[in-house]
Amino acid sequence: MKRMEEILGTNKARVLLSLLGFAFLLFGTYRFWIFSSQSLEINAILIIIIVLFVMTIFFSSKTFMSYALSTLILLLILYVIHSSDLNTAEVSHIVFNTIVAICFMQKRALIPCLYGFTLAINFYISDPNNLNHISMAIGSAFMGTYLGITNYLVRRIYHERNKYYLASITDPLTSVYSFKYMIEKGQALLDDGKSIVVFVIDLNDFKMINDRFGHVKGNEVLIAFADSLRNVVGNSGLVGRLGGDEFIIIAEEERIPHDLENQINTEVLKDAFLSDHKLTYSIGKVASNNYTASEINELLHISDVSMYQMKNQDKLKQIL
Repeated sequence: MKRMEEILGTNKARVLLSLLGFAFLLFGTYRFWIFSSQSLEINAILIIIIVLFVMTIFFSSKTFMSYALSTLILLLILYVIHSSDLNTAEVSHIVFNTIVAICFMQKRALIPCLYGFTLAINFYISDPNNLNHISMAIGSAFMGTYLGITNYLVRRIYHERNKYYLASITDPLTSVYSFKYMIEKGQALLDDGKSIVVFVIDLNDFKMINDRFGHVKGNEVLIAFADSLRNVVGNSGLVGRLGGDEFIIIAEEERIPHDLENQINTEVLKDAFLSDHKLTYSIGKVASNNYTASEINELLHISDVSMYQMKNQDKLKQIL
């Protein structure tokens, strides 16, 4: 019941259309059961489709439901054609191929292929004594299965490529962006004529945390602090790790909150884990419109100097 409420709450139009398709599916089943001389063979397959649809609604995912919807809506057209006395073999063939194409274009391969196979048999089995029809059904179904599996493999390769690309631009420990990626994105913003702000943030006495609690706990502190930075920055900028206990934030000046430093302090205070370790940090900040620098490394150096000046003057953010 909870699953049904979740689907209804987020996909009302999809559910209504699916139910409409289901209603026409039942209507088509009734028409075949009453008027077709091959009702046993036809309705055995229709029952399979009905069971798959019920499983879709109550037990499966939204992805499963998306291709079930496309299947059922096109089944509506198919049954209108089959339930009529019109001689529309060409139109029926087009509808069948459209159904198979949509099934095989979905993200996962197995279930769409099963749908396509079932629909192929369901379409041509209306004349079970015609061997030509049966061979066409089986041939089309296997061809669709081949295309579906090929489509799945292509998507899998694409997914793997994206996964490796993401790994190449993120820090493996904290999952924020890598230093190299931050430099590339910062330079790209400058080259586009954007006014940017660069923050360099350094954790104070982090070595003491490692010495007192161990490197595992120290890594947990780095991860928690990186998460706090990402929570504050959100979509307004990029968060990266320079290395060790230093982090960097790069953002367009018009998008970054004017009180970012206070927001970071508030966010860290909310984290009981960081508060327990009495974490302190220093922040250096530089805006590109205040300097003639055209290279991101120049701005990074200025921000780094500013951060160390703050550290030396003991202007620290305290976690009490």
